[in-house]
Amino acid sequence: MYKKSVIVVLAFVLTLGLSGCVPTPKKPPQNTFAWNPKERLIITVSGERFVEGEEEFFQEGRKVLPRLNGWGTSRSLLYLVKNQYSITNGKKLTMEDFHNIFMIRPEYLYHFEELEAEYPHLMPDSYENLKSYLKTYSHPLLYFSFDTTKRKIRGVIIAKKVTPSLATKLLTEKAIPLNIPLQYEKEELKKAEKKKLENTFTWNYQERLIITVTARPRVNNYDEFAEELRKVFGRELNIWGTSSLLDYVKEKARLETIRSCHTIFMVSPENLSDFEKLEAKYPDLLPVSTEKLKSYLKTYGYPLLYFSLDYTGVLRGVIIAKEVTPSLAKLLTEKPIPLDTPLRYENGKLEKLEK
Repeated sequence: MYKKSVIVVLAFVLTLGLSGCVPTPKKPPQNTFAWNPKERLIITVSGERFVEGEEEFFQEGRKVLPRLNGWGTSRSLLYLVKNQYSITNGKKLTMEDFHNIFMIRPEYLYHFEELEAEYPHLMPDSYENLKSYLKTYSHPLLYFSFDTTKRKIRGVIIAKKVTPSLATKLLTEKAIPLNIPLQYEKEELKKAEKKKLENTFTWNYQERLIITVTARPRVNNYDEFAEELRKVFGRELNIWGTSSLLDYVKEKARLETIRSCHTIFMVSPENLSDFEKLEAKYPDLLPVSTEKLKSYLKTYGYPLLYFSLDYTGVLRGVIIAKEVTPSLAKLLTEKPIPLDTPLRYENGKLEKLEK
């Protein structure tokens, strides 16, 4: 009888012990969300040029979320985050205290680099990952994640233009996916699809173009070339001249301007080293490596032109020539420009050198 009691007690203790060792099931990570209309949402616009249609976007958004606020600056995101705040019930609240969406044009994506350095928790994903997404997927591109520390949504909309219908869809959707690149197409939010590679480029004359002439001897007739372009671009065209491209990237303001604008760098053939110096620091500003440019020059000679789109959709171009003409400038504005192939201007036409 005694032995049986001991066995029963031991079995009971073991049962309790084993049941105590079973881990409590973890709550699955949140993979979707929906906006709570009672909570405040901050959407920012920043940069020299705002996303087109942002005012109508905000107006439509406030119909759904009355507590939606728009914060904007012509400066960088970092400036906005550091200087913008709200006073609520006598308490100073900053961007960290609210759900937020950064709405930004693709050419200003580099603003996230300095923001991440000081406020990484405000980023929906790393700057490098956002760059990668933009290289892979077309815009408008959206991305959202959940800040577990502040328990807030962190989001980004990378676009040149937004619409009221996007605001309605985004703010009324019942299950917005987290941690995945999204696109808005045909009034639907969906997983982003890989973009099709463009093989030509057509100008938007409301976007700024910077032409540089650097090193000596300079390309002849660049003034007449630029004046022909100015007939189309007006004040959106700038022509800069200096001894080296490095002079521009040393200044933060100039570098940021170059990064956000279409560019055509012009040099004479003997000054190709100016591109090499730039490439060592900022390879994304060139349409192709200087090694390839050297190879093309050996094979085809000059004048040599090459154009490509960077990951933000900004045109990067080079012209290597002794002389440029107004007729070349006119041709570059009248017809789509072939991309990612060496070109020569001859007999009034742009000729592809690689068949």
